[in-house]
Amino acid sequence: MLEVAGIHDQSTAVQLANFLMSLRKAFPFVPLVQCRTWLEAFELLRHCLDQPTRIKGKRVIFIDEFPWLATRKSGFLAAFDNFWNSYACRQRDLAVIVCGSAAAWMIRHIVDSRGGLHNRLTRRIRLEPFRLDEVEQYLKYRRIRWDQRQIVMAYMALGGIPHYLNLIQPGQSAAQCVDAECFRSAGMLHDEYRNLYAALFESCDTHEAIVKVLATSWSGLTRDQVLARARLSSGGGVTKAIEELQLSGFVTETFSLDKKAKGSLLRLTDEFSVFTGTGCTPRLRRNRGCDNPQAVAMTPGADMLLKLSVSNMCRRFAEPLGSRMWKRMLHRGGTWRKREPTTRGLRLICCWIEPITASISAKSNSRTSLS
Repeated sequence: MLEVAGIHDQSTAVQLANFLMSLRKAFPFVPLVQCRTWLEAFELLRHCLDQPTRIKGKRVIFIDEFPWLATRKSGFLAAFDNFWNSYACRQRDLAVIVCGSAAAWMIRHIVDSRGGLHNRLTRRIRLEPFRLDEVEQYLKYRRIRWDQRQIVMAYMALGGIPHYLNLIQPGQSAAQCVDAECFRSAGMLHDEYRNLYAALFESCDTHEAIVKVLATSWSGLTRDQVLARARLSSGGGVTKAIEELQLSGFVTETFSLDKKAKGSLLRLTDEFSVFTGTGCTPRLRRNRGCDNPQAVAMTPGADMLLKLSVSNMCRRFAEPLGSRMWKRMLHRGGTWRKREPTTRGLRLICCWIEPITASISAKSNSRTSLS
């Protein structure tokens, strides 16, 4: 098995050197040669694969962080295209697996490729965040006994990202975990928001501006409203940024149930971005963290954080809940907006939380436990 991982923000020469080192680990007989281009590197890989071996079964080439290898003017994508079409696709005992954390790039250049990789995929795996019932099962597997209220609190801050959930330690409450990892300077997620978009997108300034604007509205904004509030000019760069945010799961496009409203609405639906992008988190760091309820309630931005989190929680589980309630009836979800929300409207949102948590319990009881 050959396993190669791209290195973020490095030159082609560094990526080639890393590729050759991985190649020598998998094939010790590789001659000590220097490859100046990716075409030469893949030709060397082809030479190694043609050598007789005693190993039976599938041979696997696993390329992780594929977008970091395919930098501009590196020639990696064209060389990989040539390697697959001229050699790898004809080898029945060879499986090539490519993956990357930049979902938008993978969809644009691999899944929806219009070049040599068009319609070449044999399998497609998109890793989605854990659902609430899956988070509950994962925590039980790690012997962390939280009630559903604690799970919902952690989900509103960390989402269903396994890497974030793995930071939860036994004996901690949800508030203590978020306080330790997000608000303390030694926390693993203290600078995560600052580095997240830079690692996923090449020019992340526009992406961050859009996210910050969407974090100010719990019901969603139209494209024109986003451009006006973010002070961005309409053009291809903004359109591309919005599409990449949608493909990566940060932003969701919905429609308004109000017939007077024109156009679709863009909503910030990534839980971690909501938690850190509302402006509440920096102020909480200067206070006593989220383990102090009074500090949270009195912090500016906490009200919008709660509205966005509850709204996203309801919307995320509206579809499975609707499918269970109206199995034989067409239904759809949307956003109802009113300029001056009434107390009755807020009660309506809160009432949806109880059946959602009840359905979570039913799902978790019907599935096999991991513990």
